[in-house]
Amino acid sequence: MRIPSSPNTPSILVGRDRELGLLHEHLDATLAGTGSLVLIGGEAGIGKTALAEAVCREASEQGTLVLIGRCYDLTETPPYGPWVELFGAYRQEGGMPSLPDAFARPGMVGEVTSQPALFRKVRDFFTTLGASRPTLILLDDLHWADPASLDLLRSLARLVGTLPLLLIMTYRADELTRRHPLSQMLPLLVRESGAERLDLRALDDAAIHVLIAARYRLPTDDAKWLVAHLQARAEGNTLFVGEVLRALEETGALREEDGKWGLDTHAEASVPPLLRAVIDARIARLAEATQHLLQIVAVIGHAVPFSLWAMVAGTDEDALLDAVAEAEAAHMMVEVSDGASAIFAHALIREAIYAGIRPSQRRRWHRAVGEALAAQPDSDPDAVAYHFQRAMDDRAAAWLVTAGERAQRAYAWLTATERYEAALALAGDAADAGTRGWLLFRCAVCRRYAHPDQALVNLEAAATAATAAGDAMLLARTRLYQGLIR
Repeated sequence: MRIPSSPNTPSILVGRDRELGLLHEHLDATLAGTGSLVLIGGEAGIGKTALAEAVCREASEQGTLVLIGRCYDLTETPPYGPWVELFGAYRQEGGMPSLPDAFARPGMVGEVTSQPALFRKVRDFFTTLGASRPTLILLDDLHWADPASLDLLRSLARLVGTLPLLLIMTYRADELTRRHPLSQMLPLLVRESGAERLDLRALDDAAIHVLIAARYRLPTDDAKWLVAHLQARAEGNTLFVGEVLRALEETGALREEDGKWGLDTHAEASVPPLLRAVIDARIARLAEATQHLLQIVAVIGHAVPFSLWAMVAGTDEDALLDAVAEAEAAHMMVEVSDGASAIFAHALIREAIYAGIRPSQRRRWHRAVGEALAAQPDSDPDAVAYHFQRAMDDRAAAWLVTAGERAQRAYAWLTATERYEAALALAGDAADAGTRGWLLFRCAVCRRYAHPDQALVNLEAAATAATAAGDAMLLARTRLYQGLIR
């Protein structure tokens, strides 16, 4: 856990000495010319990102180029989403190479001729970059990554041992089911790239004691009581620990007077036992207008432009800035340096707020967000489809098809298949035979290499639908692909 800076306390990590030491070894090897891949897993809020970002800061101080790409919760991550963000932060200097063509335009994937060609250009880019300076890549929250992004990671990871490139990825281990793409890829990354796995565990009593001693300098008995109190409620989860401590400070149970910290041990009942309760208690101290706006932004997403937020909320940006300022003071949101957007301080904060909204209200706001996004030029079809799906709006199907077509053009086959299947499920029995037939055909085309047996099943169903609809073109193309696969 990272101890916040104060006049008397430097910003340090507690309880992560072993993991930090291993990461330092990997960084030293990268600076010497030999890269590696490190996989940091653990439950939500355990401190994965804080640990990775600490190494990123140290690497940057030593002259290493640091590139960060993140995945975001409760949204459909577009094809190559974290890579688009990562390359968007790249600044070409000196003899550094230009970006691969597909990632040359910030915020989007450009034209892709084929997935192997795209992967080759990315590998060539980092090979050339390695000749000018060592690089650290952080891919954060990959349990939310799209399959195409994971495939690109695997392709690049095979080269790390020959380049001054340190690849660090974080993921929530508790969200990986057996069928999750990342769960299936982790053994491959270890076998093919010699990846080091760091599974973060809960902080023990000793680590919590170090935190308390460094930040509060309480009397011995009070410190022991606080350690037991935190462990009973936070169970060693670093985010939970930090939130409970903030709640204690805000209620006055933990306070500083005349340069000395004191603790009211009788205030135990007023401290929320779980993070949700902590967040709810802090939200309740905000103005009602701010609470309302935070609920709306929790529906919109993790990182939200003020313009979109204002449109959905039906207010002006001045009101949003006031709300963000109050939320920042409560350690719930952070205004982005560009001054045009804000993000939640942690994904779990957004999840807790989102869970507290009435389902009927969530549907209305999701519909409003979908309509606002759909009206924008060059709107992201994945984002529009996601919000219409949450709103249970029939328009989601058409946007899912558009998102599938975009993924298919980028050779992100699995993502495209997921979008087409979702559109098919939404269409249901109400869809005409022709519409169902073409969606089945698209699914078959996308999975013909990875899952040819399933593709043949889709094609047979598509042929039946084509016959029922009297669609000769669909039937002809279906028979052609059946022949090609067989």
